[in-house]
Amino acid sequence: MQKRATTMPVHHPSNRPPPLHIDSSGRSLTGVVDAKNPKTPGHKISSFFGWRGTITTSPGAESSSTEVSDLGHSPLPSPMPPSLPSAVTPSTTVPFDASKGFPPRNPSLSSASILETGPSTAHVAELENELREISSELAGSIRREMELEDLVERLQSELPLDNGNRRTSDYFSDSGTSSIRLVYDGRIDDVEKYRRASEQERAQLKVDLTQKWQEERARRAAADSHVQILESQVHQLRRERVDHSDLSSRTKELEGALEATRRKLAEERQIKDNFEDLLTAMRVELEQIRNERDHLRDHMVPELKNSAASSSDVSEVQRLLEELEALKIENAALAQLQGGRFATISEDGESSKRNSAVGLSRSSSLARMHSKPTVRTGLSRSNSLSQSSPVTPKGVEPRESMADRIESVEAQRDALHHALRRLLDRQAYEAREYEKRIRLMELELAHAQQLGSPRKLGYEREVRNLREEVNHLRQRAEEALDQKWQCEKGLAGLKMDLDRAEQETTSLRVLLHEHDITVPEGLGADQDGFAEVLATSSSLESAYKQLQAEREQAEASAIQSPQEEHGQLAASVSRTESLSQHVQNQLERNNALRSRLADAIGKGEKEQQLSAVRINEMQARLKELEDTLLIAQQHAEEEMARHEEEIHQLNESHNAQLSRMKNGARSPAGLSPMPPSSPFVARSPRLDKTTSGDGISLNQAVKPEALERRVKELERLLRDADMEMGEVVSRMNRAQIEVAELQSDRDEALRQTRKLQAEIQAERDAFKALQG
Repeated sequence: MQKRATTMPVHHPSNRPPPLHIDSSGRSLTGVVDAKNPKTPGHKISSFFGWRGTITTSPGAESSSTEVSDLGHSPLPSPMPPSLPSAVTPSTTVPFDASKGFPPRNPSLSSASILETGPSTAHVAELENELREISSELAGSIRREMELEDLVERLQSELPLDNGNRRTSDYFSDSGTSSIRLVYDGRIDDVEKYRRASEQERAQLKVDLTQKWQEERARRAAADSHVQILESQVHQLRRERVDHSDLSSRTKELEGALEATRRKLAEERQIKDNFEDLLTAMRVELEQIRNERDHLRDHMVPELKNSAASSSDVSEVQRLLEELEALKIENAALAQLQGGRFATISEDGESSKRNSAVGLSRSSSLARMHSKPTVRTGLSRSNSLSQSSPVTPKGVEPRESMADRIESVEAQRDALHHALRRLLDRQAYEAREYEKRIRLMELELAHAQQLGSPRKLGYEREVRNLREEVNHLRQRAEEALDQKWQCEKGLAGLKMDLDRAEQETTSLRVLLHEHDITVPEGLGADQDGFAEVLATSSSLESAYKQLQAEREQAEASAIQSPQEEHGQLAASVSRTESLSQHVQNQLERNNALRSRLADAIGKGEKEQQLSAVRINEMQARLKELEDTLLIAQQHAEEEMARHEEEIHQLNESHNAQLSRMKNGARSPAGLSPMPPSSPFVARSPRLDKTTSGDGISLNQAVKPEALERRVKELERLLRDADMEMGEVVSRMNRAQIEVAELQSDRDEALRQTRKLQAEIQAERDAFKALQG
């Protein structure tokens, strides 16, 4: 009797092994499996289920036990090394190599660890599936083997019954005595059966526990994945909180910046208001100065001419000298008063209040000897001296305070002297300037009276008229530019109206497609998607055709119907004929409406395109005329400014020449070879040729005709644009009215069509009722 295998290591095959085949024909006493068939693993099968080594004896074990060969190994490669067998105990159901199993878990459950353990987890899951299949197959093979053993034992137990009449070995015995037969004990077989049954139950229990362990591992993997998902959500929530906090801080910063900007804006507005107030004050002051200048020019200058300037100057100087003498007298009195005060200072240091007037003349007081290098200057009132502080009994401090007061009084006196000297210098300078201006005006008046030729007067009149014309053209140009801006606003609004009209035309085109209205070529190329939409007219025609078919069926079936149904059929046929007439009329109206809508859409799009082209042309023309007008206006202003600058330079040089003539300088006419009585003296030279080119008149240089022509062109174009906009608006209004009428007709046609469809459906129902 062979021993049953007690130990067997667990291998993790990479592929599924072939099923176990047992050769019943080649069974022998040793029970060796044929070498041609694939061999099972070389270790004992019972080790996988944790069976301990037990030696069992059975009466029929010598011939019924089937043994798996222990000599050969499975040709399939094993991922586990053969030198590391491990018996499976009930505590550890499926042992595995720790170095090739799951890697150590990262407590952080980060995404990096998930990515790293992904391939190994898949490999382990595949190995577990293969292990589960191998375990189930091994359990089945063991079950089949035990059943075969039971069958062999049963056959062996029945075998002695068949050979009861055979002779035993005692027949050939020489001793003449019979041999002892083996006594069969049924209890041993029962124990063996119970043992095998318990082993099967134990194996089944191991398989169930293995399956439960796999399910627990799957649930644990699911729980791990759920935990990872929750942790990723937690990380996302934390990141969102951080982003929210950053956003709130950024919002606070932006609010602070906004408040600072608002504060700066308020400050800028306040500064702007202050500048506006200052500008207003400066304008008021400038207006006052202009009025004063006009008053001096119109009133004071003639009075100065009539009065004696010298006598007024002498009287003013005499008055100032008298004031100086009075100031000298007051200064001397102040010096005497200060000397008396120095003599009456007491030892206790009490000083009384002093009220003295400050003089303007320099005096030789003793206090000047105690003056310090740093003298305080400035204008102050004479009664600004405060009461002196109390002094010591020795009287040293009152003397120093008195000296300081004297120094301050002298500094005020020097400042007053300096201010008076400046006032006198300013008055003398202004007097000289007034005299110079008066002389220049007198010289200009005399020169104008002597050389007042009609040509010069005409030139000045021409310049004045030209300036007025340029100013008038400038005003007209500004008005034209304002009108041009208004016209551009109107054109922009008109463009918006055209865009809305185009949208309405598009909606009408969609309506055409929806109601089976064919669009002319070139208008419906981009609306192919509406070709399959069921249209109202086609649906009406199809309903009418179905009604006719049902009427024919009803007439065919009415032949076999009773007599009372013929009257109903005749009434239905008459109603159908009248309904067909209405349907034909409605289809004709729909076709007429279809053609009207198609014509209206085509006409509207043509007018829209034409209006858009006209508006673009007018805008380009307005822009071009505006640029030309601005160039002409700038040229005229530059020429006028250049002319005024030349006139100003000529006046300055002419005034200098007149002043030299008045002062006694030799006149250029005295050095001329022509006599003074020459007729060419009173004539001005003709500057036909100059150093810069041919001499031209101011009118030709300014070119007011070109500016006026540009202004007229712009005004005419603005009038044309207004007329064109009015025409476009009127056309759009007419188109809108036509569209409204067409829409009302379309609604009416649609209502009539639906009404006819309802009547057709009623007649169809009536025919169906007659057929039924």
